[in-house]
Amino acid sequence: MKIELEFDITEIFADRIEGTFDGHDKHGMTQMIASYAITQYIHQKFEWDNEKLGVSLFEENGSLIDGESMFGTFVAWKEGVPA
Repeated sequence: MKIELEFDITEIFADRIEGTFDGHDKHGMTQMIASYAITQYIHQKFEWDNEKLGVSLFEENGSLIDGESMFGTFVAWKEGVPA
């Protein structure tokens, strides 16, 4: 199985990080892998608590991604996704 994923951080704030992601796979796993990879990278690079860190993926127009989405934007929150 081959999975490709790229993500770029575009803005860094004290409590959140924003960026873009682009993934390609034949098994519909892009969203799960993108969320996990972004979470792990931010945890290691910025030393945010992995237990609290929350990541949400969005279409480029700002709506939540659907099952077919393989690219878009992301927001990571230091203290979890706001309610």
